[in-house]
Formats: sequence, structure tokens, C-alpha cells
Amino acid sequence: MKISCFSILMGIFRHIFGSRKTPKFEKLEMEDLDFQDFDETLEYLEMEHLPLEISGKPEIPKSGLLDMPEKALDHIFGFLGLREICTLRKVNHALRDYLTLQNTHLNFRRFQFSAVLSNRWITVDQKLDLIYFQRENGVLTGIQGRNLKILEYQNFQKLALLDLEYFLKNYKNSGILEVLKFDWWIQNSEYIQNIDEIFDVFQKSLESRENCLKVQKLSFYAQNVPQILKILPFLDSEHLKTLEILDPDFGKSMCCQKIDKLIVLDQWNNLEEINFGICVDSGNLKDFGHFQTGKIVINDFIFEDLEILKKKFFANPEFQNFEIRCLNPSAQEIIIRTWETSPDGPKLISNISDFKKIRNFKNSEEIRIRESDSEFVITFEKL
Repeated sequence: MKISCFSILMGIFRHIFGSRKTPKFEKLEMEDLDFQDFDETLEYLEMEHLPLEISGKPEIPKSGLLDMPEKALDHIFGFLGLREICTLRKVNHALRDYLTLQNTHLNFRRFQFSAVLSNRWITVDQKLDLIYFQRENGVLTGIQGRNLKILEYQNFQKLALLDLEYFLKNYKNSGILEVLKFDWWIQNSEYIQNIDEIFDVFQKSLESRENCLKVQKLSFYAQNVPQILKILPFLDSEHLKTLEILDPDFGKSMCCQKIDKLIVLDQWNNLEEINFGICVDSGNLKDFGHFQTGKIVINDFIFEDLEILKKKFFANPEFQNFEIRCLNPSAQEIIIRTWETSPDGPKLISNISDFKKIRNFKNSEEIRIRESDSEFVITFEKL
């Protein structure tokens, strides 16, 4: 005990003085040592006004969570839900980088929320499925294929929306969320009420963020414009380039939507690509002229709007193609004037087949007509 203390003290002394002359201590045998030697050495150091720090324990190198083997970390993280993962990513840069670079299934670039009957699930980067299945005794939840558990006396919708809300409120990254999707389709009236609740969570969560969520492509099913307005206005307008609105009724409803409240949004006017699956009121046809590519559904149209739309398309150097599906069964009987008039006045055409054959149709090679018993399609394409 005394030998150890004395040796430590002498080591400190030599480190401080270096090559300077140091006091000489005769070699001492074990039985010759006592605490008086230790006290005398301390007194000498104090006389020289030397700083002296003696630690009772040697410093032990610190190790953290990320020093564990990668397989062990993957196993641990496999037990975490989306909320826990999002929280863990916010602890420090090291954890965030690990979860982003090492575990591709935790790298949030594509996010999808799906709702079908009594099931909900969240898909991250098309690989990680967080499921919420209603069972008689509770909710079966967890990451599909691993560590599923039953949460007794819980509701699948409530649990799923808690995770959805947490993600939408807290997701932050240095880049952009490439795809944000919400999938569902009409099944019954009670189900529609649940869908309305999901749209409310989207609006509440996105609206509460400090900064707008950056998304490149937004894709979701919607019955009407009010549902679209619960999501679209709260996304970053500079980054959103593609909007896909799908019809949950798969074309069964012929109710067309006026989009006057959409066309005033920056998000709408900065879009480059549109796929509008629900029927648009024909009065809004000309409001699609700034898109580079797209598909829309209308119930009817008038010639003047088609003329305006065509001019806008071909005046845009970035324009590629645009498809218009007309669902009116009687559309083939509508009299349509050609874009180029003859000396005798506007050329009247009462049949789509004749319409395709008119030789004096201006830039006819840039416009294609496809017809069926219930609809016909006009495609504008820059060659």
C-alpha cells in the first residue's frame, strides 16, 4: 500500500520537473517505509508551489451505444416503433447518421400511410411495415415479420394515428422526403368517418410544424377538394413538383370538382406534373396550362378552353405531354370546331373519326384522339 502511493507520487514529481534537478531518495526496502516518508515528500512539493492532483482511480475509456456490434444494434433497433426511432434520430448526429447510413430500412425518404377496413400500416422506404391490425382482444402491432405483439384493450386507428401524427410533426432531414402517400378506398359509411379523421390528423400535424414539410411527390386518394386542402397547402411549395390525386371510388362517381381554391395556391402553381384522377369541372380546364406533363379527367369541355390550353402547352419550352379523358358518353356527338378555320368559316365536325382525318388541323401530328364507347381521350404531345 505504502509502496504504491510512494511510487505514484514520485512519478508525478518526475513528470513535473522533467530534467530539472530532483531531490534524491535513497532506495528503500519495504520494511523501511512508513507514512513519514510520504508526508515529507508532500511538504517538499508544497514548498516548490507545484500543482498536485492525485486521482484515486485510473481513467477508464468510455464506450457508448454505437460501440456495440452492428448485429446487436440492429437487433435492439428492431424492437423500436416509428415514434421511438424518430426520437432516437434526434439524440445526436452520431445516432442520426447511423440510422440513416447503416440501416436503410430506417432511412426516411418515402413514407406511406395505408388504411383498409380494420387494418392500418405505415411503410417506410417500401421496406418497413408498421402494422396495426384490430383483434378481439386488442391490436396486433409492430414491425411486420418481427416482434409483433398484442396491445390489449387498444384501438388500431388511435395507435396508428399517434404514430402518423408524431412522424408528420417531427420529421426533419437535410434533404427532401421523396414521396408522401396516403392510400385508401371507399368501403362503407363508417369507414369514411375514419378516413375523415385521418385527414384531420394530416392537417393538424402539418399545420403545427415550424417549417413546411419538404416533399417532392404527394400522392393520395381524395373524394373532393376539401380533403385535398387538408394536406396540399401545408407542404413546402418550392420542393413539391408532382401531385397525384387518385379516385377512391374508381370512377363510379360522376360528381365533378371545382378547383378554384386549389389554383390560387403556390403549391399548385409551382407543380410540374399532375395526375388528377377525380373529375374536374370543365370550367377549370384552362387552369392546367402550366404543367409540363399530366393526366386529368373531365366530364365535358368547350372548344375555347381547349384552344387556350393548347396555346399554353406549346408556348412552354418544358412541356412534354398532357392527357385529357372526357367521361361524357355523349361527347362524340358534341360539335367541335377545328383550331384552323377554312376560307368559308369554321370547319364543323360532328364525329370523332372525322375529327382525326381533317387535313387542315393545325399541328395535327401533336394531338392524338383515342375513343371508346364511354369516353374519348385527347393527348397533347410535343414532338
